[in-house]
Amino acid sequence: MVLNRKDAAASLFFIGVGLLYGSIILSKLPIGQVTEMGPGFFPIVLSSALILLGGIGLLKSFSSGPGTLFGKFAWRPVITITAGIVFFGAVLSGLGMLLTVFGTAVISSAASPALKARSAVLIGLAISVFCVLIFILALRLPIPVIGAWIGN
Repeated sequence: MVLNRKDAAASLFFIGVGLLYGSIILSKLPIGQVTEMGPGFFPIVLSSALILLGGIGLLKSFSSGPGTLFGKFAWRPVITITAGIVFFGAVLSGLGMLLTVFGTAVISSAASPALKARSAVLIGLAISVFCVLIFILALRLPIPVIGAWIGN
């Protein structure tokens, strides 16, 4: 029996995250029952699902062959997507939904070196219009379309 180290490591990570968050939920939030769910019910279900999927992946890693060694870590996607999330949180109230989602999409699209600037702008426009339609017009969230920094 040969262990696929990459699959086993990913599976153990899932199990670890599921156990960590599950233990936090169990110590802080009431779970309730299926008929009367508490605030911790859905998070504990998600944690359990993560542990289950990690366990399945760990069992599968024993039969999937040796696999390949860990390669070079892709820092570019991690940095650009994290920068997009930070940008969104930092400027949403000031720029408003339209420009913030556009900026977030453009920043995050830099994660792929194959994506051209024109495509990133078009994707940003489409996502920002979609978010305004869904979150502001349909769901009526109290977020300005154009923020105070621009003139609202």
